[in-house]
Amino acid sequence: MLIVVLGSFILDWAAVAFGWWKIKPVAKILAMVTLIIWTLFIVDWSPDSLIILLLLAQFFGLAGDTFLLLSKRWFFAGLGAFLIGHLFYIALIFSDMVTTIKLGWSMPGILFPILVILIFWAMVLFAVYRVFKPDHFLHHRKGSLLWKWIQIYLWILSGLTSLAVFRVLVQPDLNTLMVFLPLGAVLFLLSDIILAYDRFVKPISRGQLRVHMTYHLGQFCLAVGFLAITGHI
Repeated sequence: MLIVVLGSFILDWAAVAFGWWKIKPVAKILAMVTLIIWTLFIVDWSPDSLIILLLLAQFFGLAGDTFLLLSKRWFFAGLGAFLIGHLFYIALIFSDMVTTIKLGWSMPGILFPILVILIFWAMVLFAVYRVFKPDHFLHHRKGSLLWKWIQIYLWILSGLTSLAVFRVLVQPDLNTLMVFLPLGAVLFLLSDIILAYDRFVKPISRGQLRVHMTYHLGQFCLAVGFLAITGHI
């Protein structure tokens, strides 16, 4: 099943790289569908409440992909679907911390991880606001609304990335697969930054291919990290 997932990713990347426009819509949808099926396969088709949150996050990623395949007037719907998916990822991290760790940390023990993620979050936002300016969006149709939504989206996605880093920092028995969690969040963030820069600031060479590769690897790494932390792999 893992081979099928990675194969569907490669098919989508090839469709983008070589301009197979008839295959591209099917390949793009297939990539997330196979990832959802793989997640169910890993949990033996018996998802608990945490895995359901993961599946919902993946489903809204699939919905976002679908909306972005349509005309430009569906862009905000796609943005909203991805935003809901990020909120499910955030809810999953919080739920996992409550159910498995029971928040039984001493305050001195978590001050350093909290400080690290706050600095990390501030650095990410500083970098984003250095790259993106209101002028990049205001000349587009509904530009003012678009800039507001882009900011909300980036604050939430960068917050998810910071929270994923925090979750790993406070894990007492950390293993290699758990590190995939923050790696996936960083790749997801990078994918959306590339997408926004390529679409609204300046075209990037092979920009769409870079977006697809970082996005799919981000979704996959998030799934692996969550499944590892919840003990499923």
